Amino acid sequence: MSPLDEEYRRAIDELEKYIRPQIEENSRQLDRALTGFSLPIRINEHDEYDERLSFELERYLQSIKNTPALMRVPGFLDAVQEIVKKILFALKAERRGDTGDALKSIKSILVKYMEDDFFVSDLDSSYAFRGSAPFDNFKYPNYDYTTQLKYPLSFFRCRRNMQIMSRKEMLHVPLTKRSLISSNRFSLPGIPCLYIASTTYCCWKELEEPSDMSIVALRVNECGKKLKILNLVITQNLINGVDCNPFQPMSELALKMRLFFPLVIATSVSTINRDKCGYNPEYTISHLIMRCLKELNIDGVAYLSTRIDYEFQYPHGVNVAIPIFSESTQQEYGEICCYFEITDPLFFESVKDKAITETLRTKSYINAAFADGVTSTIKYGGKCIPYSATTFSNIDNLMVGKSFYPAVEYRGI
Repeated sequence: MSPLDEEYRRAIDELEKYIRPQIEENSRQLDRALTGFSLPIRINEHDEYDERLSFELERYLQSIKNTPALMRVPGFLDAVQEIVKKILFALKAERRGDTGDALKSIKSILVKYMEDDFFVSDLDSSYAFRGSAPFDNFKYPNYDYTTQLKYPLSFFRCRRNMQIMSRKEMLHVPLTKRSLISSNRFSLPGIPCLYIASTTYCCWKELEEPSDMSIVALRVNECGKKLKILNLVITQNLINGVDCNPFQPMSELALKMRLFFPLVIATSVSTINRDKCGYNPEYTISHLIMRCLKELNIDGVAYLSTRIDYEFQYPHGVNVAIPIFSESTQQEYGEICCYFEITDPLFFESVKDKAITETLRTKSYINAAFADGVTSTIKYGGKCIPYSATTFSNIDNLMVGKSFYPAVEYRGI
């Protein structure tokens, strides 16, 4: 290398040393990606919930403080701090038996989102199921959303290790048998709840991977399409995807998601040691939300399964929990059931081979609308595979091709 080349190289190195810190600082100032908040949060024991939730919410606040782009948004940090404060206040109030104060605190968060269709909407246009199709402000350009927006939604419900013949037995626990109703993440003791899922795979995971299960498909009728659903299907990937261009102003929706995200965190803690216990502390905020629904005229909650790994939750791992507050004319089943149609139950083991070998003309909503791309993959048998390659996918298609009947008869609608 000639002396001139060496001098040139030294000059380039000096210039790089001078410029690099400025580039890195400029990047830091522009970067607003949310990282480190993949859900669900795993704890070993139920009693770890309170401490872990406080830790995670404080960590979330710290992530905002470390993001200059968010700190430049007027009042944003204060608004997030206020929501975190309300969640932790509700938790402590419930622990000391002041349920009224706890409910008031959670309700004060929810009411601010009631008029935003991303957070509370008709079931048939909810992000939880339709994805970005109903929302023009975060659609990909030149992508055809017709199927995702218009194809009929399909849902599934399963019961483990029993061959059930009656459609009604596949609905919620009858109102005449309230003593059998236990507490679950989004269901209250003594209050029946209709849990449905976007795929049979999600049902299988929620039932802890049983060797066999009875299956029904459900769909909503015209009235059912208008059920009001609270959307808790919010992930850090979604937040980052909506707000991915650092050179554009932050959208109002992206900021609202970040504000609402602490509530999603509080309802997304899963216990590794699942031994039965008398009380599940990790359900506290979920239960407070459910107790607010009736007063807010919300019919149910959509959320991501905590039994499925983060990268593969959406759209195959979406659950809907609909509490039964009103009886139907039949007294045993909730009025909500009148908004659904249901197939006859089939036993997983007896139909899985048929589902694989039959040429199926029908497709479930997930198989029709999310057949390609990263959202078409699940983790099964230790491998990442297309959902369409699984027996669950075939059974989904098989079930939606069956005849549907009113879940219960009701003359009022």
